[in-house]
Amino acid sequence: MKKITTYQLKDLIARQKKIQLIDTRSSREFTNGHIEGAINIPKEDIEANPEQFNKDRPIVLYCIYGIKSTKTALLLEEHGYSDISVLIDGIYQWKKDIDSSLFIL
Repeated sequence: MKKITTYQLKDLIARQKKIQLIDTRSSREFTNGHIEGAINIPKEDIEANPEQFNKDRPIVLYCIYGIKSTKTALLLEEHGYSDISVLIDGIYQWKKDIDSSLFIL
């Protein structure tokens, strides 16, 4: 598992890299605000079905502060995923560094 900064993620998104950007928060939190291009798969759903991702494409996980997404990344590594990154300090850092208009609870 790698850690990725908000600026590195912004660059990946801008270069339209084929990443799987996963928001591991609840659907309510996701609806309130998320990183554009992310899909919402709550941590519990990933735990129930960890084989749902493409192992040939990089995965970037984020949550509120990076704690749950780090635990989720470790689980995915146990299931054979190798190219996993976690957004350092989660969506709160994204709001601080990249998109201050984001509404998050």
